[in-house]
Amino acid sequence: MLGFKKEVFKKLKGFNPKLAINEGNDIVKKAIKRGYHFELYQDPAYSFSLRRLRKQGTLRMIGTVSQLEIGRLLGRKMSIDKVRKLYPMKGGNYYDDLIQKLKLPKQREKLVKFVRSFLFEEKI
Repeated sequence: MLGFKKEVFKKLKGFNPKLAINEGNDIVKKAIKRGYHFELYQDPAYSFSLRRLRKQGTLRMIGTVSQLEIGRLLGRKMSIDKVRKLYPMKGGNYYDDLIQKLKLPKQREKLVKFVRSFLFEEKI
């Protein structure tokens, strides 16, 4: 689990949405290159969603995460398609699906720019 100060997260431009897995490793590497440091918290308080575990079930979730982590530990390259099939990240797709349902595909680019400007203080 990672925690960032909001201003640092904004300066780093958040997680890379093009990555199918290991977005955390990527943002940590970017932060270290820019001279940020990290601290370990002894007793952090946080909320964690178990919706994926509830949806997939314990055994399937263990199998999925095991495949990904064993491959990573052994240094095996896994195709993005394989990773996305094993561990789909629906965050960005949720908004794409919503735009489609609202019949706003032509405004998608405008909406994305607006949201990014709001989150990362980018100019529209």
